[in-house]
Amino acid sequence: DGVLVCGRRRLAAIRLLRWRTVSVWVRRGVSDRLGHLLAEQDENVHRKPLTQLEAAALYRELKQLMAEDAERRDAATRFSSENQPGSDGGAKFAPPSLGPVGKTREQAAAMIPGGASHTTLEKINQVQRVADDPTVAESLREMAATELAGIEAGGPVDPAYQRVRTAVAEAEDAR
Repeated sequence: DGVLVCGRRRLAAIRLLRWRTVSVWVRRGVSDRLGHLLAEQDENVHRKPLTQLEAAALYRELKQLMAEDAERRDAATRFSSENQPGSDGGAKFAPPSLGPVGKTREQAAAMIPGGASHTTLEKINQVQRVADDPTVAESLREMAATELAGIEAGGPVDPAYQRVRTAVAEAEDAR
């Protein structure tokens, strides 16, 4: 459909070089946002490993998309007159299978290369939320941004998360 799924930086370089033609792979069947995201992640992981912050951002988006998909599936299979053929209201199908279903956050974390746990990714995202929240005091946002820079540079996640969490709690207590 003419949608660039991956290769944005390579395409920019090709345009700078003013190449007239370039070989590309055309993928069919990548139709929804989750499919695009997974294809992009798969391609980019072969170029360079994700940083912790990139992994956390991908995790956040995957988790959101998977939760939305689960809600759609749930609504489509929920027992209601709209989901049943006929007009007598009686059950026409067996209930959905209740096989092993993992939590969305665990499933999303398992899709991220590098093996970070959902707990670690959640901690990074919590620090990111503090850094991005305009309702939080500027000093706390700056502290969170500094901690994120430390994580990006390879620092440990939990101590950074604990420092931000403690500072936010102390600020709330001071109110």
